[in-house]
Amino acid sequence: MAHQYDSPTQPATSRRTYQPGDKFLGLHIRSLIELAADRLGIRDAVRDLSDLDAVRSIQQREGCTPCYGRDWALRPGPDGICLETQCLWRNFCSAYRSKAVPLDGYLSPMPSQSQVAEFARFLRSRAPQAAQTRMPGLGVTVRSDAELEALSRKLVIGAPRSTICESSESVNTLRPVQISFEARESSRGGHYTHYFQIERAVLWTANPARLYNWYASARSLVDASALDYLPHLSVESEEIGVWKTNNVEFTQLAAPAFQKLETLHQGTPDREVWVNDSNVVPLLNLEIPFLESATLEDISKVMQDYPEELCAFREFLYKNIDKIKDKRVDSETFGADLAAVRREIDEQIRKLRSDLKKSQLKNYVEIAGGTAAAFTLAIYCVMQSDSHTWQILGPSGFLYTLASKAADYLNSRLTLKESPTYFLWQIGEAHRL
Repeated sequence: MAHQYDSPTQPATSRRTYQPGDKFLGLHIRSLIELAADRLGIRDAVRDLSDLDAVRSIQQREGCTPCYGRDWALRPGPDGICLETQCLWRNFCSAYRSKAVPLDGYLSPMPSQSQVAEFARFLRSRAPQAAQTRMPGLGVTVRSDAELEALSRKLVIGAPRSTICESSESVNTLRPVQISFEARESSRGGHYTHYFQIERAVLWTANPARLYNWYASARSLVDASALDYLPHLSVESEEIGVWKTNNVEFTQLAAPAFQKLETLHQGTPDREVWVNDSNVVPLLNLEIPFLESATLEDISKVMQDYPEELCAFREFLYKNIDKIKDKRVDSETFGADLAAVRREIDEQIRKLRSDLKKSQLKNYVEIAGGTAAAFTLAIYCVMQSDSHTWQILGPSGFLYTLASKAADYLNSRLTLKESPTYFLWQIGEAHRL
């Protein structure tokens, strides 16, 4: 079925006439956007838009059809190439109908240009040659339907560092995604033939949007080296000569050297996740209180604030997991063994709640919004000549501490942190006090 477009007030070209082989075609797409935006006086308006949205905004401002990057060319030729040969954006636009569609063609809602560029830099920095200098830690292979965010919640709990790599066993499930493209016109060439030095980086992934969304949510954990990603990436460079009315395109799509982690253990019943350590298998299938409802950003913050408590919880988990004799997901006793570990976690959380209730802090905070707790804490500090007095009282003797600070202080005076599930409690219930 033909793709429907709005009726343009003029063709999808700039109001200025651009001839094939114009010097502007030798620039990077972002440079072209900035030049066109400067001419229209809208550079600030498009500064942080993605390439796709920025070009369409410029086209709309010029009274043209915002057709850049659509599935079908405005005036498609026999090979699908747009016949608007004087359009400034023609060469780059055709990439969205090529074998390697640019990344922003897969993302909706569209992130900002800076976010897309940062993601591309992250992937380029994880190129195979760069990846060899980093230890993968826990190796994790995922297939096309794996839920990366849910998986990552378990990984950061189970290991100090984990590296995720998409499976390349079924290569036909991986699609090529262009994450960068640049074309520079060389000095040689005649009147009818122009020569270009072109370079592009192509990511091979089953689901570009899934991967981008994972990176956006896990950014703090990636920066902290708790999570990493090993991409299937190819960087291609080629010099080509093109007829003056033809597109600047690669002659072929080169396949990358697909990456592979030695992950021999099936991690989930649906066979979408494989790991290199069998001890992690029970953890990936264990229902852990508070964890599934937390964002990766929340978990990252608690990990930074309570590193010792994280280590204590991790040790507690693996002590219980070590009791499981058969850690295969298809084991007859696997479900019962997981239920036993979950009961142990629940028992520790119940004990933690009981200790908290004995402190009566929860009731103070809920009833008086923290005032009663702060007052009680201040009196206690003064009577005991406690060194924390001036952390509770201001210079004039007035209470200024908040309920959360009172809670933190009293919790430290109790034995709450000794619970192996204190880290979980901080993720799920402590923030409500």
